[in-house]
Amino acid sequence: MQNGLNYLNSLKEWVGDITEFSLEPIKLVLAALGDPQDKIPSIHVAGTNGKGSVCAMVAAGLASTGARVGLTTSPHLTRLNERIVIDGRAISDELLNEFSELVCRAASKVNTKLSFFEAMIATAFLVFEQESLDWMVVEVGLGGRLDSSNVISRPEVASIVTVALDHQAMLGATIREIAAEKAGIIKTGSLCTIGPVEDEAFIEISRRADDHNVKIERFGRDFGLDLNYSGTEGSYQKINHAVAANILKQLGFLSDEVLESATKAYWPARLEWLEHTGRKLLIDCAHNPAGVGALCEYLTSQSLTGLTVIFGALETKNWNTMIDSLRDFGSEWVIFEPDHAKAVSAERIGEYLSRNEISFSVMGREYEKLEEIIQSTSMERSILITGSIYLVGKLREQLVKER
Repeated sequence: MQNGLNYLNSLKEWVGDITEFSLEPIKLVLAALGDPQDKIPSIHVAGTNGKGSVCAMVAAGLASTGARVGLTTSPHLTRLNERIVIDGRAISDELLNEFSELVCRAASKVNTKLSFFEAMIATAFLVFEQESLDWMVVEVGLGGRLDSSNVISRPEVASIVTVALDHQAMLGATIREIAAEKAGIIKTGSLCTIGPVEDEAFIEISRRADDHNVKIERFGRDFGLDLNYSGTEGSYQKINHAVAANILKQLGFLSDEVLESATKAYWPARLEWLEHTGRKLLIDCAHNPAGVGALCEYLTSQSLTGLTVIFGALETKNWNTMIDSLRDFGSEWVIFEPDHAKAVSAERIGEYLSRNEISFSVMGREYEKLEEIIQSTSMERSILITGSIYLVGKLREQLVKER
């Protein structure tokens, strides 16, 4: 029997529309479970981009001290289990089934219907508590204020890595509105690390911090890149490491060993290079314009042009802008559709490319054709796989299986 997994698979992504978002349902369920979210010291990380990388780096740094560390992130690349990690390993199907069933029972007991995201984060909190971990690192799923992870009474550190335009329908149309939503994770008694955000975003974040008597440490003002530590590809990953290192310092971990360990975090599909049948592939989950901008900075720094660009996106992203930014780096485009209900059709993207006189081919959801595409690419040309994580994960899974 897989009652817990069946329960998770039966849930909708969201319950209600954006005007009905509330933390009350998950709070009721967590209370019935004994409020596991407040039983373990936590680090809570929000941001438009970079928050997953920062979480992985912080978890790696903490683990290097000998501590037992839980990490919860979303979405996953290939397997649902990846959203709940203990000591660097995704939990087993058995553990996921066992604890998600307990969440299901608690929801039934208090007559509350959870969304998929709420059930997953509740499961993560419960697993971490029952496994008696020393720390948990929690990535915000969307925004901050009303995100289902924002039920932690007082994280040790609350961090906002970046603020950019994304999910405007839910978070607001301006940088300041989005920053205010993300700042909702800042709580009285917490420490706070802020990444390279614009001044207008910082104004909103500072307002929240001042209201809760929280001191902010800001990238570029209170800390910066540490040139003593290496190992992270790309300027944006170096910034992410600086944010992660400052979080670790705020927690009292100052040794070179801990800070260096953060650079060695395993976080696949973020400026990840793979070699396949002699060809070089760069895989990066640049799923929104800000992410693509950071990717383009890296491509420029490495003088990478004439790429075969394998791409797909969701309707909720400004995919036209993403293509425009990447245009000068690709000589040939291959369009797939992500494995998601909100995927932009390959034909629509193809029409846009055609109007802009960009050479392309359309593969739809025929993911098995990836091997054929790689083999037809000249040995001298690098291949870039980017866009939606729901596509990148699907294609990366094939490459890893074949290695």
